[in-house]
Amino acid sequence: MIAAAVNGADYAPFRRMLDVQSRPYEEQPVAEDLAQPPSPHERLAATFCGT
Repeated sequence: MIAAAVNGADYAPFRRMLDVQSRPYEEQPVAEDLAQPPSPHERLAATFCGT
């Protein structure tokens, strides 16, 4: 998502995420991929604020 915006000025993935998050209590079957938990390489073991 970030690479698409930085490398290709493609902001469609961000717009899609914003649209989905603007309606958090509605069923959105076309956005099931955004509802998945992070994969192991995407998980953060610690926060950046020191907690």
